[in-house]
Amino acid sequence: MKKMLITLMLITGLFAQFSIGTISAGALFNYSSSDDGGDYSDTEAQTAIGTKYTNSMTIQPTFSYFLQPNLSVDGYIGFNSFETEDCYFDGYNETCDKYDYSANILGGGATYYMNNLYGGMGVARISMEDDGFESTSKYLEFHGGYLHSLTQNVYLDIGFSQLSGMGEYEWENDDGDSCDDYDDGCEDNEYSQFDFKVGIKAFFSLQ
Repeated sequence: MKKMLITLMLITGLFAQFSIGTISAGALFNYSSSDDGGDYSDTEAQTAIGTKYTNSMTIQPTFSYFLQPNLSVDGYIGFNSFETEDCYFDGYNETCDKYDYSANILGGGATYYMNNLYGGMGVARISMEDDGFESTSKYLEFHGGYLHSLTQNVYLDIGFSQLSGMGEYEWENDDGDSCDDYDDGCEDNEYSQFDFKVGIKAFFSLQ
């Protein structure tokens, strides 16, 4: 048992340490489209730069920069635009309705790497605009995982993310009405979600 622990410690010690100036970036551009098909079809297209907003509320750091060895500051930045077209038959003709809306993500956090393990947290704010209606919500994000070396500076990333709502859902329309105008006020953001993920992560040194 003792020999096994020593061997494990030696293997762990060989794992590359991330020095000051190292950066890591996620997907910077994403485009997706879908079509339900059939006579009653719904089509949707999404373009995202930076962190992608999805119906499942997936929020992950867009980029990381190491200010100290093995300690990175993380940025959550995303600009997402959506276009949806709903088509249906009214008995005589086909009618199509189009909807455009956007979702922007902004936030920050930190991650600490210890050998091949990492853990961290961040906060993010999502603002959405949809036909004269604007809403904002805030989230606290915890993440952790394990990096398995594939090649130099490229790793298999096996991890998890826990997302929890913060504060209240706030909204306002073009007429100036907002949730603060009602007796019940703004609704508490009690959203929570747990994700398990497997992916590829690369690190690059600026020095």
